[in-house]
Amino acid sequence: MLGDVAVSPVGAAHRLRSAAVDGRLEALADAHSLSLVVMFGSASRGQPDARDLDIAVGARARTGLDVVTVICAL
Repeated sequence: MLGDVAVSPVGAAHRLRSAAVDGRLEALADAHSLSLVVMFGSASRGQPDARDLDIAVGARARTGLDVVTVICAL
C-alpha cells in the first residue's frame, strides 16, 4: 500500500498520513476488519532521528488477527 520498503521512519509516517487522507488506509482497515489504526512515537511527530515507526491496530472482532499480513499490507 505505501510503496518502497527502504524508507525512513519519518517517510513512512508521511506515507501513512497520505494513505489516511486519500482513503487507502480506510480500505486496508476494512479489508482486515480493523476498528483502529494508530501511529505514535517519534516518527509520528516528525523527529528526524526516529529509528522506527510505532503503529497499533485494533480488530473489530475477537477472531484471530494476522498481524504479519496487516503489516505487509501497509
